[in-house]
Amino acid sequence: MKILLINPLLKSSDMFLKLKSANNIIPPMGLLYIGSVLQKSGFEVKLLDGLVSCDKIEDFIAEVKNYKPDIIGFSSMFSNFKLANRILKKIKLFSKSLMILGGNYVTEDPNCLLNSDFNIGVVEEGEKTFLNICLNWKNKKSLLNIPGSIIKNKNKIISFPPEELDDLNKLPFPDRSLLKNIYLYKPGIVNVKELPCALMFTSRNCPYECIYCNVTAKKSKYKEHSSKYVLAEMEYLINKFKIRNFWISDDMFTLNKKRIMKLCKAIYDKKLNINWSCMSRVDTIDSKMLNLMKKAGCWQIDYGIESGNQKILDLINKKITLPTIRTAISETKKLGIKTKGFFIIGSPGETKSTINDTIKLACELDLDSACFFSLSIIKGSKLYGMYEDYGFIDNHDGLFLKQNFNLFIPKSLTKKELVKLQKTAYFRFYFRLSYIIKQLISISSLQDLKNKFLGLTSFIWN
Repeated sequence: MKILLINPLLKSSDMFLKLKSANNIIPPMGLLYIGSVLQKSGFEVKLLDGLVSCDKIEDFIAEVKNYKPDIIGFSSMFSNFKLANRILKKIKLFSKSLMILGGNYVTEDPNCLLNSDFNIGVVEEGEKTFLNICLNWKNKKSLLNIPGSIIKNKNKIISFPPEELDDLNKLPFPDRSLLKNIYLYKPGIVNVKELPCALMFTSRNCPYECIYCNVTAKKSKYKEHSSKYVLAEMEYLINKFKIRNFWISDDMFTLNKKRIMKLCKAIYDKKLNINWSCMSRVDTIDSKMLNLMKKAGCWQIDYGIESGNQKILDLINKKITLPTIRTAISETKKLGIKTKGFFIIGSPGETKSTINDTIKLACELDLDSACFFSLSIIKGSKLYGMYEDYGFIDNHDGLFLKQNFNLFIPKSLTKKELVKLQKTAYFRFYFRLSYIIKQLISISSLQDLKNKFLGLTSFIWN
């Protein structure tokens, strides 16, 4: 039985930055995990990633006609759900394949299935549910009562509660050989030291409860691959694809210090000679762990800082303090690890004054790079049910940087003021004379020079 997995994006799809060469071009990791599980169970699997393979909808149609799959699985976010539906409608004109919808959007809003032609949906973690759907379809069994699935019954959605994956170490590695060409993928300019670079996930979910995040609202508990599993996946990528650069994109990579210390020691002892970056909270690191991370090849840590105002940090339930932020950044910089900060411009309760606090803190920390996001209200987050107490939502038209949907505007600001403050944040941070001189002095390679040039060009372009 043949299964086609589709990432419904186009090469021309809207991205975060208008200059596409400066953006993240990342593989659909969820589909790669599912593809590996299906292959392990004997299914023939093909992956079609429109982001690198399709210029127009007709390219998807041609691939389906050529491959003739028995089952087609789509992974969709809110931003590309309409495109997924358009592709699906054209496929259904000639194909009787079972159509499965997975991804963030159907998990956040199961009712989206009602306004589509998909036969069944997969929510939360997809590996076990997708496999069980395929096995039942292959064996001509009912698709009812499959844990983690949703189906349509007239104008209602019937949900079957998902089963937790009890051990991530039982999963096979995501099969990158399903990709058209692994070397077509690259992290954005501030996420890569050298190319080629592979994206990795070593854990899932997050135990914290920031009000703006839908990950924290999910019922799935935090879980992780063992250090042994992560090391083996790195060695697999080194040996099979000659990749020694990794972007570890977990929400909470540094949560379990014992695991990180064990992994870093193994990387160092084995002399893997790799470079990698990761994301972290400022309250989950210490100098001892940072020192071992540096020895193991960590060149950059991305910190979720969000605000330079303590009242705003408390309101969004970030559970960190300004002194903790300053200490973490200082300790990281002392060891020569680059620092990137993520900030939100326009959280609940924000004013021009609090946003200026954030811009001031970002500059004082002297980070190597910073991202100043506007806030999107995401269904499934705690904030989704209470945002009207603090402001209203609008579309993203006119934003300095492209984001998906439901732009939040605090009560004390207009959209025009918010957009201006976001632009101000970027220009005040990146066009400081001291910052420019520091960046010019620190150029260490041709790739580094290219990244800095693309960064500058992207600002001008945007």
